[in-house]
Amino acid sequence: MCNNCLRRVCLVVASLFLALLAFAQETRTVVGTVRDQNGDPLIGAGVVVEGQPTIGAVTDLDGIYTLQVPDGATQLRFSFIGMEDVVVDIAGRGVIDAVLS
Repeated sequence: MCNNCLRRVCLVVASLFLALLAFAQETRTVVGTVRDQNGDPLIGAGVVVEGQPTIGAVTDLDGIYTLQVPDGATQLRFSFIGMEDVVVDIAGRGVIDAVLS
């Protein structure tokens, strides 16, 4: 293989490696329950990382969600049709419950 070809291959491999490092994010698991003002679980409520709407979850039949949150995330947004959204600070917590009205 010629020196010029070898340099190109090394450059491509190094670029791919750096791209992977740039997109890799450390995450942590956050869990919780979403309820209405009467204490009833909300089935199908949305939970998203504020500012990153592609990272989210939906509550199950008991109003429980589990979400992989990037380390740099600071807030979660909880929503349900017909109710006001609630934004909650993560503040390093692993369990975050929300009440919507």
